[in-house]
Amino acid sequence: MPPNAIQRLGLPALGQRSFTLADGAHSLMNAYSGQVFWHKQSIEIVVVQSDGAPLIGMGLLWGSRVTLEAQSGGNVIIEEL
Repeated sequence: MPPNAIQRLGLPALGQRSFTLADGAHSLMNAYSGQVFWHKQSIEIVVVQSDGAPLIGMGLLWGSRVTLEAQSGGNVIIEEL
């Protein structure tokens, strides 16, 4: 999540954590505590600061069906299994 969004939400800092990226590289990033309402329940999550667009990790997607239209502006549908 971008730094300005983290600041705007006032998320509490957890310090730096090591993460493995999709390409297998390891990166040290700032982490924050967050909470989302997901599949009808409130879940505590770790929010990672990055300069790119916000992403959802596989941990949150586990137990879901993800359908996407592989084209610019295509829809992404996430359903609970």
